[in-house]
This record gives sequence, C-alpha cells and structure tokens, in this order.
Amino acid sequence: MSFRMEEELVEELFESADIARRLKEKRKNEKINQEEMANLLNITFHKYRNYEKCQEIPPVNVLKEMFYILNISFEDYLSSERSSILEIRKKLKYELTYVKGRIYELKQALDNYTVVEDSIIEQIERCDLPKECLYTFNGEGKWISQQTFLRKGLYRVNIKHSSNAQFISELLDLNGVHISSLTIYDGKDECETLLKIKKSGFYIINLRQCNSPWTIGIKQEIEQKNKTIG
Repeated sequence: MSFRMEEELVEELFESADIARRLKEKRKNEKINQEEMANLLNITFHKYRNYEKCQEIPPVNVLKEMFYILNISFEDYLSSERSSILEIRKKLKYELTYVKGRIYELKQALDNYTVVEDSIIEQIERCDLPKECLYTFNGEGKWISQQTFLRKGLYRVNIKHSSNAQFISELLDLNGVHISSLTIYDGKDECETLLKIKKSGFYIINLRQCNSPWTIGIKQEIEQKNKTIG
C-alpha cells in the first residue's frame, strides 16, 4: 500500500472518528493515560488529546507509532478498512456521474424549453391579435397568477380592493425575478398605475399582501398614430 493511499485512508477514517475511538478504547484497556501516551509519542499532551477527540489528524508516522505502542497491527487494520472505503468511493463516483448526467439532461431540457417559449412568443406576435389586450382577475387574499402573456408596450393596471388595509402586488418573470411593482398603497380602495413591458413574454402576477376581496384589471394602452390626409 502506497504512503499516499495510507494518508488518504487515515484522513477518511479519522473524519469518521473510527480510529480515534478504537485507539482511545485500546489505550484505556492497556491502563495508559493520555499524558503517558503523549510522552511515549514525544508530542504534547494537548496535541494528543486533540487526536483522540478527532480535532486533529495525526501524520501517518505518528499513527503507526500509536498502533505499535498499543500492540495493534497498523497494516492489518488499514487493510481491513480499505475495501469498505474503496467500495464507498466507487458508489459515490457512480452517484456523482449519475447526478452530472441528470444536470446535463435538465440543462438541455431547459434550453429546449427556452427555444420553444421564444418560438411561441414569436408566433403570438405575428398573429392578428385584438388591438386591445385586456385581463381581469378576481379573488380574495394572497394570490399568484398562472402564466400571463403580455406584449411589449404600455399597460394601465386598475386594482379595486374592498378593504383599507395594505395591498401589495408585483409583476414577476417566469424565474420569479421582480419586474415591476403594481401597487403598494395603504388606506385606498382603488388604485391605478401604468406598467411598461419592455419585452413580450409570459409573466406572473404576485399578490403578496392582501386580506380581502379584490379585482385586478390590466388593459394595454393603444398608441394613437396621427394620420396624414392628402
């Protein structure tokens, strides 16, 4: 067994507190106290105590000396533990490979979804949609909307609320990122504000604070173009 392999095994076993626990039990059975053990190893009492508490990992040469003093075969002990550790490593490597594969698959699926979403938005933009885009939502208390398509442009948002308590709502993208505050007011039963959508797409309305019935109306403002009469 290579020196490097020994170091790796020692570190893993000590992190699991296995070697430290067994050495402590063996030391007590041999009627050797911690101070005597530290003197035999030519190290400080504080350092040896840290070894037994698994707060520090001893160098392989010190650990071999500890095994020798306590009449334990270092090579036999490490060999018996080696197979189980290598088996654990093998399983972890397999699981890590599986997880990496799933992450790649999910990333591909997300990329494909984004492409499809962009294609849907492009097709909707090309459709002969009504010139006036109007949504009306009714409910009571906190609420999160389903995906709502909003074309690029200016919207007038009207909210009626049957209580004078605080009412807070916002517009989010599909990733939950805040786009705009729709209303934050206290003591009013109706509020109207303008909302500018910079990019056509699907959005979510999040009513974060409310304790009574409400109505939300979203209407796209139609640009009035001046016509020249020849």
